[in-house]
Amino acid sequence: MGVRNDGEWLGRLTAAYNAKKTIEEILASEKPIHSELYKHYATSLRRAVEMVYHEGGGEHLKANTNRFAAYKAYQATQIVRHSPDTAAATLAQFHAWQHTECATATARARTAKQWSVYMQADNLRLFPNLKWLPSTSVTQREEHRRFYHRVWAKNDPFWVSNTPGSLWRCKCGMQECADAVTDNTDVPEFTPPAGLEGNPGITGEIFTDKAGYIVRTGEKGREVVEQFLREQIEAAKPVEIRKFDEIIENIKFDKIEYNEVKNHSKQPTETEIIERIGGGDLTKGSCSSLAFAYAGNKCGYDVLDFRGGNSCLIFSRHYNIKDIAKKAGCIISKNGNDFTNAVNLIKQTEKGKEYYFTSGRHAAIIRKIDNGYEYLELQDTKDNGFKPLTEAALKERFKAKKSHTFLGEKYEVEEVLIDLELFKKDDSFRELLGYINTNKDRQLKGEKGKIK
Repeated sequence: MGVRNDGEWLGRLTAAYNAKKTIEEILASEKPIHSELYKHYATSLRRAVEMVYHEGGGEHLKANTNRFAAYKAYQATQIVRHSPDTAAATLAQFHAWQHTECATATARARTAKQWSVYMQADNLRLFPNLKWLPSTSVTQREEHRRFYHRVWAKNDPFWVSNTPGSLWRCKCGMQECADAVTDNTDVPEFTPPAGLEGNPGITGEIFTDKAGYIVRTGEKGREVVEQFLREQIEAAKPVEIRKFDEIIENIKFDKIEYNEVKNHSKQPTETEIIERIGGGDLTKGSCSSLAFAYAGNKCGYDVLDFRGGNSCLIFSRHYNIKDIAKKAGCIISKNGNDFTNAVNLIKQTEKGKEYYFTSGRHAAIIRKIDNGYEYLELQDTKDNGFKPLTEAALKERFKAKKSHTFLGEKYEVEEVLIDLELFKKDDSFRELLGYINTNKDRQLKGEKGKIK
């Protein structure tokens, strides 16, 4: 998908790399990360992503590779400083790995970009399945040969952790199709190498936290690296930057239509807000964007939802929700049990406040009241409003589960809680809502809609 064939860029970066000077500077300094070494690693990895996103976009993937590069530069700096006699060999090895890491970054970026296209509404309707295409490499590895020419539905759990790019220097491909799903019951399980877990189109990650550079960095080292990254981000920021500007820029690259959000001439009551934005859902599921629309109305903005399409998809993706939440200043709970996550978050609410809340497969506004908690239903054809937030509601409405497993292995999930007051503190939230805001005559809601 839109990959440029430019094999010279890494060679040019290599020519500009001076190992001898780098070693001298590391040994003469006490800084935990050699900044130029970081820039060398980060630039080549970022360029590897841009080979795919050469027309813009993929900023979250580039941020991920920056983080990977920082941990790599930290490891290289520490090893050179503590073992100066083998410093040249160390940097040579790290540099050799860079070629493999860049090739893999391009492969995984390609998968992420393809996935974002393949999961659009029209594509899902026309081509509900995905076929695994064989590697173009002369030497084809057995780990992926088992998948060649096989077809799975796009919503099959297989694609959560198995995609082209889940091996180092992978040259496999995938193609959406309307071909019949193959019998895949005999396909052996596959465990990706550490650091390449998950579908990058879902996780938004090129490299995961299980990557060796990160795993081998202790707690104190991680604090150093994360502080270094914050300083790098701060240094790159313009004088004035709003919380959601980066997210807005990413959405622009996805070509989502912008519909300006204006202030209410008169602030509507809570009941009026619920009545004007709620209704039977005719989209694929707008719970998340509806909750953001409610928050916008509470901030004084005249915003409606039920747009559907790519707008709905963007604001329902878990990694986008986490990104918005972190930018706003949220509370996060991570656990394998959805009910435990919910309790951890709900107990931090305060009476008199409202919150954006995720749990299981649902997002909603919640609040604390005298005798318990409530969640806001906005997708019913007639009966919208605040309902009791009980264990039964978490199970039935939010589809909360006591555990999550994939291929027999349990895993943890992250859920978020955002105080709606935080959205009032940055004008960029209104601009963000412009990618949700829908003209009344174009809303996909009505009597034939249903709760999703």
